Amino acid sequence: MGHIYRELSFFITPVFLKCAISANMASYIGFSIGVCSALIIFLGYPYAIFSGILLFFLSEIIDRVDGNIARVKGTSTFYGKFIDGFFDIVTLTLLRLALCFHVYFFSYSILLFWIGVIAVVLTPFHHLIFDRYSAYARWINEEKQLNIKPYIRKNDMVFLLNVFVDLQYIALIVALFNLTSGLYAYFLINIILSNIYIFKHLRAVYKNMNVKKISPKLANGFQVIGNNG
Repeated sequence: MGHIYRELSFFITPVFLKCAISANMASYIGFSIGVCSALIIFLGYPYAIFSGILLFFLSEIIDRVDGNIARVKGTSTFYGKFIDGFFDIVTLTLLRLALCFHVYFFSYSILLFWIGVIAVVLTPFHHLIFDRYSAYARWINEEKQLNIKPYIRKNDMVFLLNVFVDLQYIALIVALFNLTSGLYAYFLINIILSNIYIFKHLRAVYKNMNVKKISPKLANGFQVIGNNG
C-alpha cells in the first residue's frame, strides 16, 4: 500500500510544484487533512467513517508529496524530516482515537473500544521507544567511540513490518464495508506491530547499550534525561 501511495503522489506532485507549494507547506496541508479526517469521524457526521477514512488515505498520499518536492527542488532539511515524522504520529494517534470514540458512541462494542484504546496508547509509545533508542545510540557512539546502529533494520524484520503496515491499510478498507470486523483487524494489527517494535528495541537496548564504563559527562546525561523523562 505504501508503494501505491508513492505512485499516486507522483500524479499530485506536479500540481503542488506548479502552485509553488514548498515541501514543508505540503506537510502542513497533509497534516491538516489528516486532522480533518479524525474530526469528521469523531463528530459522527453522516457517512463519517467513509469520508474520514478516505480523507486519511488522501493525507497519506500528500504525505509522500512533500518528499517528492524536496527532492525535485533540493530543499530537504532536518526540520522537514522532523515535522513529517511528527505529523505522521499525531495523525495516526488522532485517527485511532476518533475511531475509538465512534465505536463507543455508535456501535456499543465495549470490547472493540478497549482494544482501540490500547492501540491508541501504543501508537505514540512505540514511536517514543524508537526515537529514544536512536538518540541514545548516537549519543553513546559520540561519547564512547562505538558503532551502535541507531536503527534496527534487518531484512526479515523490514519485510514483516511492511506486511503488517499493508494489512492495516487493508483493514481500514474493510472497515468501509464492515465497520466492526475491519476495526477489530485494524486495532489488533496495530497492537501486534507496536509490540514487535517495542520488543525489538528493548532487546537491542539490553544488548547494545549495556556499556560498563560511562564517562562522568555521559553519566550525568543519563541521570538528567531519566529524571526529566
